[in-house]
Amino acid sequence: MKEVTSKMTGWCVFYLFLSVVEVSGVITFISPYNGTTLKGTVGSSLQFNWAFSVEFGTIEWGFAPAANSKVLSDDGILFKIYADGTTQATTSAPYAGRVNGSVIRQGLVGFTLRNLRTSDARYFGCRISPLDVSVNKETDNVKLIVEGPPNITDISADQTVNEGNDLTLNCTATGNPAPNTTWIKLTDNSIVTMPLTNIRRTDEGGYRCSASNGVGNLATRDVSITVYYQPSITSELP
Repeated sequence: MKEVTSKMTGWCVFYLFLSVVEVSGVITFISPYNGTTLKGTVGSSLQFNWAFSVEFGTIEWGFAPAANSKVLSDDGILFKIYADGTTQATTSAPYAGRVNGSVIRQGLVGFTLRNLRTSDARYFGCRISPLDVSVNKETDNVKLIVEGPPNITDISADQTVNEGNDLTLNCTATGNPAPNTTWIKLTDNSIVTMPLTNIRRTDEGGYRCSASNGVGNLATRDVSITVYYQPSITSELP
């Protein structure tokens, strides 16, 4: 009975050893993004970091087609890192010269996207291929949000209006997040709302559109209003 028990124990230890070897080859992302978001500002640089727990054969970084996708877009690989330390960056516009990557230390890789543009807002993913080709590749992705300061793209020209009429000044601004616009009468710095109704001669002067979204500086542009009114006799000579 003792001999049988000894043999069974040996088999159990051997089976446990096989299990550990098999699990150790599986790729595991440490603190993955899992489709969450990163924010950057137009014109700045942003680094994407991934930590992992397996020796790699290649690491690829590029576009992911959707949130929590387990694949990368094969036509959107921006950067590759190979096990021997060599790298390969995309040469296609508009990302040529704007991407870089490196192994920061064992088990940690970083990719940099420079000079952010609003058009860069999309999902980016990291795909790791292990040295052991029998082990499946693993992919993690993150959504990039690119914030940009406000920019006034369209505004009314200087206006001429008759006293008593109504007038609307238009101001269109872009940015991310979408900016809020405010009109200010420059003569007294009061906030006004559009349309201006039953305009009086005292409404003549400059008006400023301000656009703000909490990113960067305010965007401002001015418009001038001239009010025409009927003549009136203010004094009489004897």
